[in-house]
Amino acid sequence: MLVESDWLIDNIDDVIIIDTRGKIPYSYAHIPNSIPLSVEDLMTFKNSTGYILEKDKAEKLLSKLGIDNNRKIVLYGEYLDPSIARVYWSLLYYGYNDINILNLGFTK
Repeated sequence: MLVESDWLIDNIDDVIIIDTRGKIPYSYAHIPNSIPLSVEDLMTFKNSTGYILEKDKAEKLLSKLGIDNNRKIVLYGEYLDPSIARVYWSLLYYGYNDINILNLGFTK
């Protein structure tokens, strides 16, 4: 589901906000209270091929970052960057249900 920036402002204390752009863009600017989590964080590489991180390893990483399945999750990234879809799909694969995407991403 897409959420608008006004909705996020009104609900910022009740959601987990995930920045999918990577740690370097996050270090320059990010939405307050957001957590950096890029698609690369959810991958493992074997023979130069990327695979989705095994579920037990992903659960440890997500738990360490404070991401749980008890609160609504809002993802954001650069507008039109397809990485956000991969993070969305990965979280669904790991069993997270209430995942939303910030409309227009970080550009707004």
